[in-house]
Amino acid sequence: QPQELYWFAKAKNFDKARKYNLFDCIECGACSYVCPSHIPLVQYYRFAKSEIWDQESNQKAADAARVRHEYHEFREEREKREKAEKLAERDRAAQAAKAQKAAAPPTLPPAGEVANVSPCAAPADADPENTMQLKIQRAIEQAKLQAATTTPKNTEQLTPEQRAQIAAIEARRAHIHELASTSVEASPAMLVEANTEVKSQPPTQSPQE
Repeated sequence: QPQELYWFAKAKNFDKARKYNLFDCIECGACSYVCPSHIPLVQYYRFAKSEIWDQESNQKAADAARVRHEYHEFREEREKREKAEKLAERDRAAQAAKAQKAAAPPTLPPAGEVANVSPCAAPADADPENTMQLKIQRAIEQAKLQAATTTPKNTEQLTPEQRAQIAAIEARRAHIHELASTSVEASPAMLVEANTEVKSQPPTQSPQE
């Protein structure tokens, strides 16, 4: 058997050497001592063992590198999948919000808020005709609000002079409504001026209040 191990080690047939129990050799040197040809058998056995260990070490390193590469590819694939899922979920949420917004009825601000908005709040690039109509509408709303909050009380007990003042105020209000309803081309300055005149007249009340 030492002679076969020598042949396998010299031919670098390490698989055969392992099958002949190469690693059972304790490298005592007895075989070399009794060899008639004085062949350094122990040195050949030691060479074969070191080559086998190097092959095993290289194989382990290659296996570890392959595992790391596979894990790296798996992680990249997982990150891509998670990113795609997040983007799809975000798109679905945006489409749902858009559909909900389109299905919801348009909300209009209260009349008081419309009246309190300054005519200068229109965008610089807005259509002049639309801006004119918006100003007229705001003036109408403001006049309606002023008329609702300045209604005189106890008109039956007023003097003729007080009733004349109330009639004049009502005439100005009717003039504002007539301007707004009969001509869209009416100047907002005219409506604002008329509305200012209405505001300047304090509500006349009965002396008994």
